[in-house]
Amino acid sequence: MRYLNTIEVIPEVYRNLKAFCQRKKAKGDIFDLLTPSGVNEYLSKLMPGLTAKCFRTHNASVCLQDELSKEAITDKESFTVDMGDNEDRKKYFYDCANRQVAILCNHQKTVSKNYDEQMANADKKLKEKEDQYANLEDELSVALGKRPKNRKRKRKDDGTKPKPKKKRAPEQIKTSMLRVERQIDKMRMNNKLKAENKKIALGTSKINYMDPRISVSWCKKYELPI
Repeated sequence: MRYLNTIEVIPEVYRNLKAFCQRKKAKGDIFDLLTPSGVNEYLSKLMPGLTAKCFRTHNASVCLQDELSKEAITDKESFTVDMGDNEDRKKYFYDCANRQVAILCNHQKTVSKNYDEQMANADKKLKEKEDQYANLEDELSVALGKRPKNRKRKRKDDGTKPKPKKKRAPEQIKTSMLRVERQIDKMRMNNKLKAENKKIALGTSKINYMDPRISVSWCKKYELPI
């Protein structure tokens, strides 16, 4: 995957890079004499067991630790996590931190061919769940002797209206509303994460670079099952 970034460097580094690029094709390697095995062999002379991956692991782990210690940042908002939050929100917070690590490490992925179809189906299911919650609101209004919010009852495929449900007590309806509300929140977070990570791969950094002790410690602190 291509890594594109713009940074300022000291004059000596600039002169060296300019010299390395001379008499080379536009798509040629700048460091053509450098190999991963050669780098690791040199590093091992400085410290036994030291490899290039150690630096990548260090950067990823430090980034994860920093991200878990502050507000989670998404494309449209930032938020914190508390002990009282549910497991879905805590996991979403962790995935947002993981996302920043993946961006740092340039862990990209190709967009799946059926991505648009998957997102359309996810949005459709979310809309159906939101309609279910709206119907529960109306059911609660009726149970409390109030007027519903003028919502139309959903018709069946044959165009007929479904049979009225058996009347329930307000507390039963409220319990259903809390359950559906949590399902909606989870679906919204999943859809948002899927959209934000359209080209970002979370698994590579999680499996190969982030120190698992940081994740375990954070999960224990916030009582999130591992």
